[in-house]
This record gives sequence, structure tokens and C-alpha cells, in this order.
Amino acid sequence: MFSAFSQIYKWVQFCYSQHSFLFFGDFIIPSEAGVQQGDPLGPFLFCLVLQVLVNKIHGSVPNLSLNNWYMDDGSLFGKVSDDLKAWTIIRVLGPDLGLFVNMSKCELICSSGSDACFKDFESEIIRIENGDMTILGSAIGLKQHCLNWISVKLNKKLPVLINKLELLGHSQSSFLLLLYCASFCKMVWYIRTIPSFLISESCDQFDSLVLHCFENLLGAGLSKQSLSQARLGTKNGGVGLRASKSHSAAAYIS
Repeated sequence: MFSAFSQIYKWVQFCYSQHSFLFFGDFIIPSEAGVQQGDPLGPFLFCLVLQVLVNKIHGSVPNLSLNNWYMDDGSLFGKVSDDLKAWTIIRVLGPDLGLFVNMSKCELICSSGSDACFKDFESEIIRIENGDMTILGSAIGLKQHCLNWISVKLNKKLPVLINKLELLGHSQSSFLLLLYCASFCKMVWYIRTIPSFLISESCDQFDSLVLHCFENLLGAGLSKQSLSQARLGTKNGGVGLRASKSHSAAAYIS
């Protein structure tokens, strides 16, 4: 694979031809497996190795409807027989490349709802029969599944964070944390990857929670017009607390 990127070969050899050492107290740990954490070249070098596996699947199972990967997250879709062939290649060839399957993160999705498509795969793999799934940290499926999925994500930590912001005792610091760490940025990934009409209710609830926190930091309730203004950018006279519902359709399309 490096023949296609010969111009950086010497640099990679300089960085990786010898093991580096990690120092922990009196212990010296040789760093010998994989790429260096934090190295900008790391993802690229990992993908070079992974590409060998992807090409093998592409050549051996050409009828797969989908053989897409984002780093170590792969999605294979097709007939059960083709998926099984691809899965066997991953299990057999992967370890020779230093790639090992994490069963707890693997999902087997069967659109027919029949148990027959599961029988030749390992029992440790998570079974999904109704089409509701999670891929790359985003929900795919029916509206209720998407709503429930986002509710779990937001309700797990967000109310605790909002409460701590209100109790911080320094309104300016609390507002900055709300603006940059606990408001629109929390919803960006979801509104970019899930159709807006499926999660409009979750967006409404989230936006209301953010504005309610803002009112508590001010120590006063705001009129509907003032709350709308607060959602504008600072150059337009607002404070930048953008509404996820208002941006959801454009975010998903983009």
C-alpha cells in the first residue's frame, strides 16, 4: 500500500523504524504496538492497513450492496450469504493484520425479521430485527426509536450539567459554559445525521431547557420576543444560543 504514497515513506520510517519509550514513574514501557497516539499520521497509517482488508472483501464478495468503512467502523449490507463471506474474511484475515473484532460493538441487522439470517453468525453479536439501529453514534429507524435514543443521550448527563451551571455562583462563567459546552453544540451531530421531522420534539425540549437555564442565570423570566432574540448571533443583537430545531433541516441537508 505504501507504493501509492512513496513521498512520505522516509518520514514514516524515521518516525516508526524504532520503538519509542513511555515513562511512568520508575517504569519504562516500550511502545511497540500500533501507531503513536496523537500522531496526525496515525489515522492514515491505520487506514492503510485496513484498506488491505477492505480490498479483500471487495474482490471476494463483489455483490455486497455496501462495503463502507470509517476508520474501524465498517458497514456491510447485502444477502446473508454475502455478509457471511465478508464476516469470515474479517475474522480470518483481520488478526494477521493486527485487526481484531470487538463482538460487543458488532450488530447484525435483519430486515426480514427472520431468525434464519442469524443462525450462522456468532451468538455474541447483537441482533436487531426491527430495523431500529445505531451507526456511528447516530440513530437510524422509526421516529419513536430516534426520540428515545436522543432522550437517553441527553437525559443521562445534560440535566446534571445544567443544574451545576446554575449553582456555579458566577453568572458570566456559567453563561460561557452554557454557550460553548452545553447548548447547540450538544445537538449538532444529531441534527446533522437524523432527519429533522423525526426529532423535532427532542429539539424542542432541548432548546427549552437551554433557554430556561439562561433565564435562571439572569435571575428573571424573559418575554417570547426576548427569548427569540437570544437565539440570534451577537452581530444580530442576540447571545448566540441557537435553536437546534430551527437549524435541524438545513443541518441534515448539508
